[in-house]
Amino acid sequence: PRGVLYGVMEDIEFSFAESKTHQNFLFKLRRLQIDNQLVNAAYPIFFYPVLPAGSEDEGFFLFNAIKNVSMKSINYFEHFFVSIGEMDIKADEEVVDNLMGFIWAVRDFTDSLNIVPEGDSKVPLYFSASTETMLQMKMFFFDRLIINPIRIHISTHSGTGSAKISQRLPMRGKLLGNIEDAVIDCKGLTLNHPFVSKEELITQI
Repeated sequence: PRGVLYGVMEDIEFSFAESKTHQNFLFKLRRLQIDNQLVNAAYPIFFYPVLPAGSEDEGFFLFNAIKNVSMKSINYFEHFFVSIGEMDIKADEEVVDNLMGFIWAVRDFTDSLNIVPEGDSKVPLYFSASTETMLQMKMFFFDRLIINPIRIHISTHSGTGSAKISQRLPMRGKLLGNIEDAVIDCKGLTLNHPFVSKEELITQI
C-alpha cells in the first residue's frame, strides 16, 4: 500500500443539543486541505478552500439544522442551512486513477456480500423494511431550507492511467484532459415549506 492523499482539517466545531421537542445540530469547519502524495504529481495540492478577504472567521463549511422531533411520522426541520465556501480542485490523472481503483474495489467487495450461492437457503444479509415504514422514513418537511451557492475552480492534468481503470470507463482512453482553472458555479437553493420525499429533495438539490 502507498499513500495517495493526505488531508488536514483545522478548527472543527461540532455541537448537538436535544430536548423533548427539538434536536439542534451544528458543524463548522474553518479549513480543509488535501495534499497529493504521489511523487510525480503535477499539482502538489489536490484540494483547498479559496477564502475571500475577510471571510476567515466564517470558515469553509457550515451546517446547521433544527429538527422538531415531536412529529414522529415525518422528518420535520424548522431550520436547515448549508454553506460551502469557494474551493480549488487540482487533479492529476494518476491520483484520480488510484481513487477510482479504490472505490471500485470497495464496490466489488460490497457487491460480493449480496451474492447468495446457488441452492443456499440462508437468510439474506440485508433486510427490507415495509413499504409504509420506508415512505415515512423518506418524507421531509422544512419550514425553510437554504443551501448557499458554491463556486469550484477545477484544474486537471493528463497522465498515465492504468489499463484496468480505462477499460471500465464508458469511453476508453485518457481519464482526464488538461484543463486550467475552469470555473463551475452551482446555484443556491431556497425552499419554503417543502413537503418532499428523500428522492424529490435530492432531485431539487
